[in-house]
Amino acid sequence: MLNAAVKDCPVFGGKVKSFDAARISGMRGVKKVVQVGDSGVAVIADTWWNAKTALEQLPVVWDEGPNAKVSSADIAEVLKEGLDAEQAFVGNKAGGDVKAALAGAAKKVEAVYSYPYQNHACMEPMNATVRWTADRCEMWGPTQNGEGAFAQVLEASGLPPTKSTCTT
Repeated sequence: MLNAAVKDCPVFGGKVKSFDAARISGMRGVKKVVQVGDSGVAVIADTWWNAKTALEQLPVVWDEGPNAKVSSADIAEVLKEGLDAEQAFVGNKAGGDVKAALAGAAKKVEAVYSYPYQNHACMEPMNATVRWTADRCEMWGPTQNGEGAFAQVLEASGLPPTKSTCTT
């Protein structure tokens, strides 16, 4: 069994510009270094620890893209514009006319809060077990997006859905 450790661009929307696999190819247990999509790299090794240790030493150059310069103030401004927009989508008007109620209020209290980088970490461990042969691919792993995981299994294996399973 092989293990992989993955590193993704630290800036949302960024991409891998380059990485130097030769720098870690001789490290203990390292089997291969691969690019994962446009934004990540993975080190595949005989143990997770060897993969993780090698990944920490892998020189990666990122193209952080336009989001590299986005600040918390920029995000707060976009959110404020959305909240203040006259043409905002309203899904439910059962509560009455908010603007009229606020205009007629005897006292108004206002507070501004911004928490743009809330932690949305998975509650389950980020791992998976895959058994892949020439004619079958099976994946077991915890995920909140079974359909997305199955799509990735199909893409990676190149097999049809009838020859693949994804147990989450």
